[in-house]
Amino acid sequence: HGRLPAAAVAAQTMERDMFVSVLDKADKPVLTLGVPDFIVREDGRAREVLRARKAADTIEIALLVDTSQALGNQVNGVRTGLEAFIEKMRPQAQLSIIGLADRPTIHTDYTNSPEQLARAVGFIFPVQGAGAYTLDAVDEVLKGLEKRRPERSAVVVIWAGGQEFSTGMYQPIVEQLKARGTALHVIALGARTPPDARTTEGRNRELLFDRGTTDTGGRRENIITSMATGDALGKLADELLGQYRITFARPDTLIPPEKVEVAVRPAGLKARGILVPAAGAKAK
Repeated sequence: HGRLPAAAVAAQTMERDMFVSVLDKADKPVLTLGVPDFIVREDGRAREVLRARKAADTIEIALLVDTSQALGNQVNGVRTGLEAFIEKMRPQAQLSIIGLADRPTIHTDYTNSPEQLARAVGFIFPVQGAGAYTLDAVDEVLKGLEKRRPERSAVVVIWAGGQEFSTGMYQPIVEQLKARGTALHVIALGARTPPDARTTEGRNRELLFDRGTTDTGGRRENIITSMATGDALGKLADELLGQYRITFARPDTLIPPEKVEVAVRPAGLKARGILVPAAGAKAK
């Protein structure tokens, strides 16, 4: 009689979900894994993985495009890459397009209408004399997502080298991304050290790109020429369309874990993921 009834045991564990990308050595998504292949650890403690399936959930994607003066003659390569990405993602995504110059400018709110998205891509051009407001734009996108509360969301920044003028700090934005379950992906054009790397604003942007992608299971890619935008965005689309949704059991404790990690057993594969926010949880 020392055993707890099954209902009491169930009450002491809760289920949490993660969206997880698994990539092989060639950076291609691996689509054949099941429950035994995934390992989830919270603060170093292994958790039981209960379910693993293809993520069929609609994803809300905010495309943030650097439309500062730095975009210059890279505009056509960026537009072409965006058109191909939108075409690939549209069946499973709602997309919004936001320019970063002068102040964050919404060219279209979340939609999967090909006409609206094509029109929004047509609005992308370099604004002469303008810098970029990357951190401000990510912050505003997160406020919008907090109202919409999608289970699955991503912010994709295409940065062309625009001088940063946001005055915010990167840490609160990284914390909000994690709390909201929003992955940050960055495609940065140009091989040189950013010209504003020594400024506080530029450092905060670089730290957001670095920590924001790492801490949310996102992808960061540096490309030398805008002609490679399509290839980089194509890889990102394949990754998003090939993600898993896994469910694991967590003891129902008062203190949430600080660190949730996901790995996979087959050697040579890399996994990265982000926790789906608990129902009713509000981002800080």
